[in-house]
Amino acid sequence: DKTQMTPLHVACSHGCIPVAKCLVEAGADLRSLDEEQMTPLHFACMEGNLGVAKLLFVAAELRGGWSTVSKMVTDQDREEQTALHLAVEGGHGDLAKLCLEKGANVNAVKESKNKTFHKTIVVARECIFVMIKVSKLKYLSFCKSEKIKREILLYFFDVVIIICYIIRFRACIECRDKDKDTPLMIAAEKNHVDTVRTLLQHGADIAAKDINDRNSVFRAAAEGCMETLEAALEHQKPVWTICDDVCLNGLVGGSNKLILVLRISSQLLLDNGACIDSKNDEDITPIHYAAKFGRVRTVCALLKRDPAIINDEDGASNTPLHLAALHGHAAVVKELLYRGGAIDARNATLWTPLDCAAARGMVEVANILLDEDAPVDPTDKAKTTPLHLASREGHVEMVKLLLSRKANITLTDSAGRNCLDIAIESSHKEVAVAIIDHVDWKQAMRNRCKLGNAITSPMRKLIKKLPGQKLYLLQDVP
Repeated sequence: DKTQMTPLHVACSHGCIPVAKCLVEAGADLRSLDEEQMTPLHFACMEGNLGVAKLLFVAAELRGGWSTVSKMVTDQDREEQTALHLAVEGGHGDLAKLCLEKGANVNAVKESKNKTFHKTIVVARECIFVMIKVSKLKYLSFCKSEKIKREILLYFFDVVIIICYIIRFRACIECRDKDKDTPLMIAAEKNHVDTVRTLLQHGADIAAKDINDRNSVFRAAAEGCMETLEAALEHQKPVWTICDDVCLNGLVGGSNKLILVLRISSQLLLDNGACIDSKNDEDITPIHYAAKFGRVRTVCALLKRDPAIINDEDGASNTPLHLAALHGHAAVVKELLYRGGAIDARNATLWTPLDCAAARGMVEVANILLDEDAPVDPTDKAKTTPLHLASREGHVEMVKLLLSRKANITLTDSAGRNCLDIAIESSHKEVAVAIIDHVDWKQAMRNRCKLGNAITSPMRKLIKKLPGQKLYLLQDVP
């Protein structure tokens, strides 16, 4: 036809054995090529038609013996795929086994037009598949690498877990792709538990790291793979002890250790003796991470193990309370305050937790902090107060809350600006209106500060930048 397909191509594609047999007996070319340079065997393997494939091999043996069979299993299409590639890619385990029995090259390489990579298949002639659940292969996740040195067959779906590591064939369980991914890393982040267990049983290195310095446990945690974590811990349990932090570092990631895993199951790792005060490159500990992401139960579990970590500081001197306030996690804030978190702690910029909440507009958190007697007007290095921060960022409700809690409307920052100055300069009309509506608005209007070589006031700024905003109130201002 127009695509150069012969009747035998069509019969093999549709798995029609009687038609294929008739064509073969009539002398049809077993290795004819369509426009994609695919043979009838390619179509049979791609579509999973085992009976037709067997018919083709029988005919090949009758016509030319082993030589013809060998040519059939080594024929490559336009993308340099063999019939074995297509059988494995389509999840047709029986066809893959048949091709291998007929001498298919397990080291066959497929070339991509965009980049070169190796699809490597390792299967033993004597022991091809280890069937764990059912007989049909659903999907094959290939291991890719820039240079083939050793090979491995990996099937990463729990519907069927088929892994064949032939020691005498020198299959490499630690083969890597260009991202330094190992089979275990891929299986772990996809939460294919049986595959992970099988790989570990065959000696896969759980501490091996990818190009981003992440190991299999790290990647499983990042994807929320609880079952994989449990399998990994079950396999490595003898080394998961509090006193053996070196092993812990290796297992959970040299740069992060326990922290990322806390997103999934802190208790799982804590029960296995994970180090609760391990730090990453920014001095962030697990409790910082838990507070940042609002993990109340994790915070409780960590503090139950060691109450002394409650005010630990990260690289920017943030305590867990700072981070919880910054990200608006009210429940975590309550828990930390209940357990003795320092409400007036200062970070590297001298912000308190209230500053963090004010800057982000976290009204609920600010209310909690103020109810616990947090200082309402702390100043940072630039003499900025929470009211200044809320005014600058345009958080109207936060401004109203702080003013209702007696925040000082007249305080100025290092540039001499008060909250109204800052709101006007930032073009936050609603904030400016909220300040002008306050009972002490006149005091805010009396402020004077430098603007270049001139002296200016909130009134002048208001008229210039926000004309028409509550000007009727200004007639009483001296």
